[in-house]
Amino acid sequence: MEGMALIGKPNTTPYQPAYEVTAVKIADLIEEKALKPGDRLPTEQQLSVLLGVSRTVIREAIKVLVAKGQVLTRKGSGMYVAHTTPSIATASIHISMSTDPEHVSKLFDFRVILETNSVRMAARLITHRDVRALEEFVERNTLAAEQVNLSDFHDSDVAFHTGLAKATQNPFLIASIYEIMQLQDRTLNIVLAGTTPGSLREASLQHKTILEAIKDGHEDDAAEAMLLHLRTLIENYELEVRRRLQNTDMIQ
Repeated sequence: MEGMALIGKPNTTPYQPAYEVTAVKIADLIEEKALKPGDRLPTEQQLSVLLGVSRTVIREAIKVLVAKGQVLTRKGSGMYVAHTTPSIATASIHISMSTDPEHVSKLFDFRVILETNSVRMAARLITHRDVRALEEFVERNTLAAEQVNLSDFHDSDVAFHTGLAKATQNPFLIASIYEIMQLQDRTLNIVLAGTTPGSLREASLQHKTILEAIKDGHEDDAAEAMLLHLRTLIENYELEVRRRLQNTDMIQ
């Protein structure tokens, strides 16, 4: 009986990466300290000591809060409170993301619906500030592609797509696209891990094409460029999955 008691019930609590848990703690800290918009946050090092996690985890947590519009970062200055309450549109997409090809394909379909429409809106509503931020993301993405720096490519890719969402000025689209990017994080890593020469460069060029169409106010061109970009991504994913399956069969 004692042995059975030790087994207990299985843990059904969904797994949360350390950076997501830390992002919640930082948001709680902002509320507990009654920090106001414009107030400066502690440094990465101070937060690391305070919360007992590495600076890398703090850095990733801050990216989450920036994407949600709760924190602002200023190069050479620090991190600041953007607003103290989560957006009313904070997404609640809590399905688990497997790497099953059919599941991934359906999520890509959903992403196509969201992002082809979001770039249409962005082409109408984008501001000069949005353009400058997106140009910086594209520049970083291009450099990462040329250097085959997978980590920087991934980060700048996520920044570009969430930046496009912000240009719509629609909090529901912003929150939804951010959550979809997080769900597909594992999928994107699979694609990048099996990347073939030139594919990163192709993706970065597609980013440029999307941005140019938006800057010119060409909604249809922006939507078509985004559709091509996402189709290329799912095709690369499917190719990499098939390659891995073939390698597994050869080993067996």
